[in-house]
Amino acid sequence: MSRRFEGKVVVVTGAGSGIGRAMATAFSLEGARVVAADLNRATAEETADGLENAFAARVDVSEAASVASLISDTQAHQGRLDILCNNASIGSSKLTIPKVSTQFGTGGKHQLASARASVNWLW
Repeated sequence: MSRRFEGKVVVVTGAGSGIGRAMATAFSLEGARVVAADLNRATAEETADGLENAFAARVDVSEAASVASLISDTQAHQGRLDILCNNASIGSSKLTIPKVSTQFGTGGKHQLASARASVNWLW
């Protein structure tokens, strides 16, 4: 690997499984310090434990305060934030037609909260 992210700090939400875990793994293999964040702290720890220079964090992306805390804690402990991967989503496998419009009508709010909380650290 080229280690093209050497020295960079990356936060990946939804890193406890699936695409989020794959992103965290890829960034780690490329030299990044990874904060593997997930609603399920245990699965975030499983991801982080399998990587070099990675840390686990719990985040509830449906709560702006939780997201803001993740970003400020990352900056406090890592000294910087270079990349934010807003991978986590808010949803349910049991959505019904009436719930879909309600669920997805507000679905982007958690990405906005993440971006708002991290914007000062990304520049």
